[in-house]
Amino acid sequence: MKTFHIDEPSEIGKKRLKVSPKDIMGVKKELSDGIIRNNLQEFVDKPKIRKALDILVNKNLLPKNYAINISKLQSFLSNNPQVMTQLIKLLGK
Repeated sequence: MKTFHIDEPSEIGKKRLKVSPKDIMGVKKELSDGIIRNNLQEFVDKPKIRKALDILVNKNLLPKNYAINISKLQSFLSNNPQVMTQLIKLLGK
């Protein structure tokens, strides 16, 4: 008598990988955060913006280490809209 070893029978169909919606949203969030962080890094490296950030540091509106660290700067500006307004005004000059 023959024995059959069936691991994944092709006659039933191929298995599909199931990804949960939470995993998909997590990947999308990580990708968008990376893109935003990269764009913000390019944005901050421009001389006019660097000068405006230095002015905010001199006025004691922005901590010096936040002007260097992009992720801290992003969270600080989102939590302090008044400082963000000042930054926009300085960029408009």
